[in-house]
Amino acid sequence: AAGALACASGSPAVRPAAPAGAEERGTESDPPAAEADAGAPEPTTFPELPEDHPYADLRAQLQQRRQEGATDADPLAPLRGELARQMEQQIEASRWGGEGAASTVPSDATTAASDPERSRIAAEIAEAARLREETLREIQDEARRDAHRSLTEAPLFQCVSRSEHIAGMQGDLVHWRKLRRADFRATEMSDFEPVVSTGGSFEPGAHVGLAIICVAGIRLAELGPDTFEASLTRLRYVALLDRDLSWWNDEGDHVSEEWTLRHEQVHFDLAEVEARRLNGERRRVMESVRGRGSSAEQAVAHLQELWEGHMLQVRADFLDLEKQYDRETLHGNDLDRQTEWFARAKRGLAESRPATGG
Repeated sequence: AAGALACASGSPAVRPAAPAGAEERGTESDPPAAEADAGAPEPTTFPELPEDHPYADLRAQLQQRRQEGATDADPLAPLRGELARQMEQQIEASRWGGEGAASTVPSDATTAASDPERSRIAAEIAEAARLREETLREIQDEARRDAHRSLTEAPLFQCVSRSEHIAGMQGDLVHWRKLRRADFRATEMSDFEPVVSTGGSFEPGAHVGLAIICVAGIRLAELGPDTFEASLTRLRYVALLDRDLSWWNDEGDHVSEEWTLRHEQVHFDLAEVEARRLNGERRRVMESVRGRGSSAEQAVAHLQELWEGHMLQVRADFLDLEKQYDRETLHGNDLDRQTEWFARAKRGLAESRPATGG
């Protein structure tokens, strides 16, 4: 141990030559051999060190403790602490790009292999540093995964991430089905703006509040250094009617209540047919709508921008179809053209697979 202490300071161990006959005489502090406990360990002795030696005070303290009977004193404990501190300095300097990081370790640290005890201590410190770096990387990776997870859970425009989330959307929403008079719950005319003006005194008898939304998620991939891609997953289109935005005009022109319901039902049927058509194209849409960026945030923002443009186009296309329907049927008052649209909606439903269910 004393040799390790001397070596750690960078100076050679100083061991003065014993006076002639020292082995026979012993020292005044040595107990007589006959009085020594046969089972007690041999007392630890320390070599003399120059007064200016870095470990001279330490040697004196340890020797005093041993002479006072202390048995738990570890002469290498200060050395372990010093080596650990220096290693920490080197790790921190390397991590933050500090210059001269290697100079924080004393030059004699590179000669630890010459002393088995110091080699073991250095190996323990190096392993602790490795585990610390590994733990730090794991923490950073987990934080990065959490950040990416929050990005992929962000809602897309006019979408929910899962079908069960539709129930939590604003409004009194129903999936495609046969309409009933009770589905028209809006109470004021201000809630209703005809998509087609009749150009006369005729008043539409009702209005349905329709929307085509999507159920979709976001997938994030790291394609390379500073290259991220955000794409769609679980894409499905859904036609919905909001009963809170569906209005029945008691003062409107009704051929009959049943006829008005049938006219509005076709609006709902057309929305369902359009959702089914879009579902048939979803693979193409998923391939074409992809966001790219030098960071995960940029890639997701790009995807959001592209998707909003897509859904606005979906809305515009469906609105054009509704306008055509109301214009050609005069909101259901041209009986012949209305009958043609009844047949058109029925064919569209028969030729496509259900998009929404019940």
